Amino acid sequence: MFKLKFKLNKYYLLAHALPLSDLPFPAWENLQNKLWEEFPKAYYLLTTHPEIAFIGKQPLKELSETCTQVKKMMRKAFVSKEFKRLYKESKIYLHFLQKQWENSGNEALDILEDLSGLSLPNKDITVFITHPKLYRGFALPVYNIIGFGYAEDYKNSSTINLCHEILHLMTRNTRVMHALIELLTNNELRIQLNKNGKYFVFQESDGAKDSPLHAYVSRMRKLEKEILPFWKDYLQNKNGRDLVDLEREINKKIKR
Repeated sequence: MFKLKFKLNKYYLLAHALPLSDLPFPAWENLQNKLWEEFPKAYYLLTTHPEIAFIGKQPLKELSETCTQVKKMMRKAFVSKEFKRLYKESKIYLHFLQKQWENSGNEALDILEDLSGLSLPNKDITVFITHPKLYRGFALPVYNIIGFGYAEDYKNSSTINLCHEILHLMTRNTRVMHALIELLTNNELRIQLNKNGKYFVFQESDGAKDSPLHAYVSRMRKLEKEILPFWKDYLQNKNGRDLVDLEREINKKIKR
């Protein structure tokens, strides 16, 4: 039986939130600065420059010492008022997410299986929760793990974004497959689940216009629109095909 298990892990939460320029709240930057000043190597190891842990005449010894500093840094972070606020708000979000999934998850999964032609895996998936304002989602199939945290941008958007990550657990990680997953979950599934809507017309955080995230989303939208005719044809007549078959067909037909 397929099942999502929602979990709030303080170590994951801190390690995820620490390096981001997208702040859960303005005061979070105060903790980032404090930790960087007191534990520079440990901070870099967890954030932007992990290679700094290997600088020195004995790299492995340097790494071991830096990992010890990471533990000290995390212990200090956990007792800070900033982290306590982050954890509290993330816990509230976890309860919200669980309730929405209980209300709409089964219907969404039925639609997902119908649209994709794929069967859900018979396993438990652990969903590690982060703060909703950090707008992050990823899937690790080898560990049956999803990392997740999104603000509710439109009706059932959390359920729909979870379905997006679930499909990543079930398929290969390619640009064409990602575009197909966007078309299936963030568009067709959204419209069917919410009983209204249009393709590509919904509110989501695409990042600032000058950010790498915005550039990536723009490229992905272009690809989605390029393969939209193949997707529409698939919806009209699957002929026993599934999403994996469709990706294979598209790779043969489009120039990349």
